[in-house]
Parts: sequence; structure tokens; C-alpha cells
Amino acid sequence: MKRSDYCIDFAAIQKIDPEWSSNLYSHVSDQIFFLPWPTDDSQLREALEIAPEGVRLFYLAGPIEGPVENGGLGQYFAARRRAWLHEMAKKTISGFGCEAVVEIVNEAERYFEQNREKLHAGMEWNDWVKVMGVVPMNRALNNINRRYMEASRHLDDAKELYLREHRDRFE
Repeated sequence: MKRSDYCIDFAAIQKIDPEWSSNLYSHVSDQIFFLPWPTDDSQLREALEIAPEGVRLFYLAGPIEGPVENGGLGQYFAARRRAWLHEMAKKTISGFGCEAVVEIVNEAERYFEQNREKLHAGMEWNDWVKVMGVVPMNRALNNINRRYMEASRHLDDAKELYLREHRDRFE
């Protein structure tokens, strides 16, 4: 694993999209998502240590941000997640100045723990993933999801500002 494996190639982005500067955030986010990140915990930790700061921060916001935006907090908490990565993601999101997002994630975490039995009687916590498509979310969870989506817009803005001010931290 080399540091250069995790650097963003801005010249390549510019070749692909002549209007790249107006879409820089999307291009960089996509490129970080498609980097060859290891799946093994120890190798992932090593990759995160050598990755440029900006790449590492954008990646670390993703373990919460991506799944929640794709399937909601119910799907996120139904899936198995690495506790260390979950905690690092919350710390990174706070570092971007989006404590409200982390507070909502913590609230959702408490909600799921307190209402585990009510959400789908008889199912084990890890079995939720099998039925999440048919489990109706009650009003409280819909409210938590809505507030998360509103607050997460600030995270996108904060990340985009960070990229514009610190592009050198991605190379």
C-alpha cells in the first residue's frame, strides 16, 4: 500500500470533465468512493493512516453518510457495522462542524436500542437487514430520518468548503 494509491488526481479529473471546477466536490467524492479501500480492519486502518488528510476525512464521513442517504437510519442500524469505524465517522462529522448530524445519529441509535422489540417482534437485531424493506417506520423514526437529511446538507457544504480551501490535502 502506497500513499499515492489514495491521492486524488486532479489532472485526470480535468481531462475527463473540462468544467471540472464547478463539479469538483462530486468528482472528488466519487473518486474517493472508488479508491481500492481494503476490507480487512487492520489494512483499512493502515490505508487511512497513509491517505492524505482530506481523502481520509471524506472517507471517514462515508460509513454513516452513504448508507443513511441510500436507505435511511433504519437500514443503517440494521446492517452490521464496525464499531470503530462508526465512532470515527461520528468524530469526523463533528470535526466538519456538523455536531447536529452526530446528535441525530446518536438519537437514532438510542431509539433503535430502546424500541428493538417493537420494531419487529421476534427478530434478532442482526436479522433486521432481512426485513427492512417491509418494516414500517413509525412517526418518530420518520421524524429522525427527516431531521438527519436536513442536517446532512450542512455536512455536504462543510466538506465542499474544506475541499475548496484545502485542495492540497487530497494529493
